Amino acid sequence: MKERHLLRNTFLIGLAIVTILCVIIMDIYTYGSKYEGYNFYYNGAIMPLQIDHPQDITATRNTEINISNNFLIKEEYELYNHSQQEKTIQLKYPYLGYLSNKDEFMIEANGKSINYQINLQQFINQYQYSKENQLFEKTLPHNINQIKQLLDNQPKKLSQQMKDLLKQEVYVYRFVDRQYPEDGTVCYLTVDIPKNQKIYCYNIDKNEDEIFEIMMDNGEYALTPMLISKEKIKDIHLTGYSDSNLNKVSHEVKAKIDEEKITVKKAIDAILLEQNNIFLKEKQYQINQDSINQNFYHLIDEMIENNVPIEMFSIEYIIDDAYYQISHEVKIPADSSIKLNYQYLQNYYVALKSKQDHNFNYMTQYQSSLNITSQKIKLILQEPYSLKDDNLGLKKDLKVYQKDIDLNQDEYYIDIDVQN
Repeated sequence: MKERHLLRNTFLIGLAIVTILCVIIMDIYTYGSKYEGYNFYYNGAIMPLQIDHPQDITATRNTEINISNNFLIKEEYELYNHSQQEKTIQLKYPYLGYLSNKDEFMIEANGKSINYQINLQQFINQYQYSKENQLFEKTLPHNINQIKQLLDNQPKKLSQQMKDLLKQEVYVYRFVDRQYPEDGTVCYLTVDIPKNQKIYCYNIDKNEDEIFEIMMDNGEYALTPMLISKEKIKDIHLTGYSDSNLNKVSHEVKAKIDEEKITVKKAIDAILLEQNNIFLKEKQYQINQDSINQNFYHLIDEMIENNVPIEMFSIEYIIDDAYYQISHEVKIPADSSIKLNYQYLQNYYVALKSKQDHNFNYMTQYQSSLNITSQKIKLILQEPYSLKDDNLGLKKDLKVYQKDIDLNQDEYYIDIDVQN
């Protein structure tokens, strides 16, 4: 039962954002687009550590890439404090792609795990829509040049239309204190409202008979059902049912209604917060909420500007395929050093299957002001993987490759073959 609830919730998660915006911008929007398969994309830029205040700090860098049944990246930095005072250093480790679990990313300072925060800087996905073919697809960068173009461009400011939209007020009706017999039967609550009232739903279905219905769920992945309206709803009537066909009326199936008049911005923020908390229940890490909200505003603004239908977005789509900065701080004693270790899994399947450009790139100084005095790379390949091409000057037909990096070159590439 919980699995069914979770699947339904996942499908409906993003509807709220769509409906809130439609309340203000347009009448009921008819979606006719179809999804097209995602393209394979480049996802292999290994970028250098970033530092806020680089004065009196130098570093050495050793990178190990181990490709077997996964794509394991290990980076060791030794940071030197050349000053005569202890320094607290703010650091950011750049990551392109998707983090599915904290266990896939680890940071250690002198062998001890340290806390960090994941900040979503900007999306690296884009959206294209063909009115002629009614196709809607997410597109992603295929090479390092496209990624650099995205990261080097300053984020656009929100349009005045979007700013005005976020300030406008809506009535939000949340269905809380939901009660129903938890005997395994799927129960429903119908919502009757005055006709001709423009109502937009979050986690609420509208069935074939034009009846708004809530599938009752109080599980750990349950989202709060919600109605959103520009105008105040003067009369809402609830009826509980203990069957999916809405034949068996039950007074045990009920809920309370909380009414609130808030801005579109607050409504969106509240929905994203709930979605974030639910999506991250099993992810074991935190993502800066404001960074998600701000990036979502820009995404919606861009889609509105390009007349792209706002499709079924969920928080998983929002934090998928993005540029992150994983922030933390360390203390380095005067005239001393500290060793930092970063370990994570890269999206090896996409990277190795890519036919668009190089499997992955190694960046020496890109977007970093940290003075790295030496860099070394170690590549470990296990069957069925082998080295196809590179510009590092690696010897072919080996299983372990090691190379000192020429710092005068900004980027290197490595292509991998997969034997069937």
